[in-house]
Amino acid sequence: MKRLIAALILALAFAGMSARAETVGRVLLAAGDVVAVRAGKALPLAAGTMIEDKDTLRTGAASNLQVRFTDSSIMSLRENSELAIEEYRFGGSAGGLEKAFYKLLKGSLRTVTGLIGRTRHENYRIDSVTATIGIRGTHFALMSCQAGSCLNADGSKAKDGLYGGVTDGIVAATTKTGEYRFGAGDAFFAASIDSPVDKLIGPPVFLSDRLEGQKRGGSKKTDSGSGSD
Repeated sequence: MKRLIAALILALAFAGMSARAETVGRVLLAAGDVVAVRAGKALPLAAGTMIEDKDTLRTGAASNLQVRFTDSSIMSLRENSELAIEEYRFGGSAGGLEKAFYKLLKGSLRTVTGLIGRTRHENYRIDSVTATIGIRGTHFALMSCQAGSCLNADGSKAKDGLYGGVTDGIVAATTKTGEYRFGAGDAFFAASIDSPVDKLIGPPVFLSDRLEGQKRGGSKKTDSGSGSD
């Protein structure tokens, strides 16, 4: 009987360990209303807070968030944005099993990719309702415009869809019509998953982040890193 009880306790302990989510990153900067939705609960974020696999990161109005992941990549979210960490795995070196799969549910992000993006191109992607973004080691920004959420310089509403701008490296944007590659200095637009991805003359004004969250204050950076523009 004692052996059975001990075995049950041991099994429950291992089950708890396997169910525990993996820590995948750390908050560098949190300004305004920023949370991680974890197991159905919204957890406020501050500089130094650990981020876990399967977290959904959200920013409110006039808010910003910057996270450094364990492969040294940096992800910055602008106000009113939402990013789901669908699957992230990194063991400290490029061993072939590492993965970084995200989904931009709304809003905008800017990222500088780390070891996974530089060495395992096929194991890195950012999905959206409009297109799937793969990379070849790069620094780029994305903006998902929905229901007239993006405004042009003259105040008119921009077309809904996914906008992107490449600062360094190569971005591969894929829709049902195929894969389209863009290099440093390029800007692009995908109207829908059924449409081709068009190269733009230049990046739209709303693709640049003015860090509105800084005006409200918030936790400062705890580490050096590339911020949003």
